[in-house]
Amino acid sequence: MDVWDNPRLREIRSLLDSGVDYQIMDVFDLTPSRVGRFDVVLFLGVLYHLKHPLLALERVCAVTTDLAAVDSFVLQEDRSGPELAWQPTMEFYETDEFGGQTDNWVGPNLPCLLAFCRTAGFARVELRNVLETTAAVACHRRWGDEVDGAQPTARLIDAFHHTNYGINFSTQRDDYVTVWFDHVPGQLERGDVQPEV
Repeated sequence: MDVWDNPRLREIRSLLDSGVDYQIMDVFDLTPSRVGRFDVVLFLGVLYHLKHPLLALERVCAVTTDLAAVDSFVLQEDRSGPELAWQPTMEFYETDEFGGQTDNWVGPNLPCLLAFCRTAGFARVELRNVLETTAAVACHRRWGDEVDGAQPTARLIDAFHHTNYGINFSTQRDDYVTVWFDHVPGQLERGDVQPEV
């Protein structure tokens, strides 16, 4: 899938006598009803070309059943100061601020790229590689199988809709769940929390 008809891809497809279905469509048109679902989705070198990167990752997540490989430009230099280097930040390029190129909109730093992938709905996000200007991330739809039963567990106190405090959610809206739980202080980090519905 691409937003333009790539003659090189068509040539390679013909040379290999490939049965690959090549569709010209926008990433924002990706839905399971339109294209189906796939075990592996490659989302390579696309994110920073989009005005709405989180929405695009949500669309990619919706058609992924197992793994999405996400590769994106990332800001390597810390422009906010060393005390905020871990903070998810992103630059916005209105015109040609990104090396004179006019087809790039955003430049996330590495924490922002990882946060985007988690927020889009992937259960587990693993940084696989960082090069001079890009990062490769493995985005999994399911949690890993490894559970350490010897570790203390959190106690669920309550879970509810974040605005109406009920239990009903709409699939047509951007609804959230608020979860309250109790745990031993200092022994639980973000990666240890693995909610599943």
